[in-house]
Amino acid sequence: MPKAGASGAKSRARRTQQATGLKYTKLRQSGTADTQCGRVIQFLTESHEVATLPYQLCAAWARQGLRVLMLHSYEPYQRDIRLHSKRAKERKAAEARAQAYPGPRSTILLPQGAAKGQGQLVEQRTPWSEREPGNPSGNDAPLREALETGRSHFDVVVLMGRGYFPREHLVDDFVVLAHTEGIPTGEDLPRKQGLDTRTERVPLSPEQSAAVLRDRHLRFLYHPVALLGMVTAETPWNEDQAGLDPEFMEAVVANMAAVGLPLLGHVTLPRGGDLQARLERDRNPSTVVTAPLDRGVLAAAQAIHPRR
Repeated sequence: MPKAGASGAKSRARRTQQATGLKYTKLRQSGTADTQCGRVIQFLTESHEVATLPYQLCAAWARQGLRVLMLHSYEPYQRDIRLHSKRAKERKAAEARAQAYPGPRSTILLPQGAAKGQGQLVEQRTPWSEREPGNPSGNDAPLREALETGRSHFDVVVLMGRGYFPREHLVDDFVVLAHTEGIPTGEDLPRKQGLDTRTERVPLSPEQSAAVLRDRHLRFLYHPVALLGMVTAETPWNEDQAGLDPEFMEAVVANMAAVGLPLLGHVTLPRGGDLQARLERDRNPSTVVTAPLDRGVLAAAQAIHPRR
């Protein structure tokens, strides 16, 4: 709540400072909010193996000098089962805690000193919906407001969470993150030989390889949506794995671009030999933003949102 006697400009600056994590003094300066509109991106995926990839891409943008906001959903009403308690005292106490939610809270993952120029990476958790009588799912006014604020103060806003549900009316571009075993060069097909059924490895053409890639990693989408492209990620468990023929790879890339789903990059994910480190990384993906980035991450970040 703004202090008594605070001007409208000061009050707005305080609320924006709480929501974005930017400095209050900077927001109070005239013309702080850029007239240009930031870009909203959502990563779509069904694989938990790429949970850290959005953080790495955002860190790459921040290190290139861009201001990046990662917007997470905070749902205070669904986490406290005591809101539905039969005991009135317990239920009222839970309702009071839910109403006392202080609003958006931000964490600066990569400050300006650790990034190039004005680059900054901020992670924000804010409610995406609010209760509305007669509407069980509520309305998305808080999310719209958060995105509007993010567009005003950041170059890129990434809508996090629910990677299987594209929000077409709020997002500018969608990018599919696909965890693969490399570009498919063959397919195991069952063959009937007498009374036995055996699996036979059948080589694929580049066109067939691209079709298999699309079929495997787009089937989780409930309905068609316009996509900016696809970023593939691979965890190389076999160090002796033979490299892909460059001509074959170029043909696959050309076919993907021809059908309107260009390959925006390929990322090699760490194998995570240390189980404890991998568990910590999965539990807190934001820890990867300060680690060295794979060259594939830098290339994919540039392909998705080129540094102007």
